[in-house]
Amino acid sequence: MAYITLEDLRALIQERDILDLTNDAGTAADLADPAVAQVLADVFDQASQEVDAHLAGVADVPLPTPPRIVRQLAARIARYRLYQRRPNLVDVIKPVAADYNGAVGLLEQFAAGTLKLPGSIGSEPVVTGDSGLTASGGAPRFGDDFWKRMP
Repeated sequence: MAYITLEDLRALIQERDILDLTNDAGTAADLADPAVAQVLADVFDQASQEVDAHLAGVADVPLPTPPRIVRQLAARIARYRLYQRRPNLVDVIKPVAADYNGAVGLLEQFAAGTLKLPGSIGSEPVVTGDSGLTASGGAPRFGDDFWKRMP
């Protein structure tokens, strides 16, 4: 199950650029071309599988109803995978690769439990109405004894 749609990708890349990155034969007029659609389906599947690989330790995958952040991360990964198909775009791929690394970093935080996915994970519900993202820190550096000594 792909977490990403063409609309999700269009939020990151202009349609003309998507066509340029997927039109291997150079004959497609638009994104409805079967060869282009197949490339997009493959890239969407790869991105979704990469997301699943990260989240498998903290959630049952594939996610039946992926939260928006998962769709956005999958779209960022898919964009990177599209640009990887055109190694001649070295200067363009650098910021895309940096964004990909940021997306993977967030997935690693979800996997480590530093961040939690919106909705429910296992038996831990997330408070309704919030963004669903939570962060946890390490042990407090200053305990009650320290603060009691402060004037």
